[in-house]
Amino acid sequence: MNEIQVLVDGKKTVLKVSAGQPIRDVAKQLSLNKQAVIVKLNNKIAHPSKELREGDVLEFVNVIYGG
Repeated sequence: MNEIQVLVDGKKTVLKVSAGQPIRDVAKQLSLNKQAVIVKLNNKIAHPSKELREGDVLEFVNVIYGG
């Protein structure tokens, strides 16, 4: 198991993930709407299929939209 830092709405937590687990699995575990968030991995925009590694910092940024 690998430890990663996860930020959601500015709240930081540490999660244990399996080696090579994709970002989408963490989003699903946290019940996040993948259509309404931008994913950043180590301060760079990342695709939900990107695999996680020990020490990664994963951030979910909520997209605000409307009219």
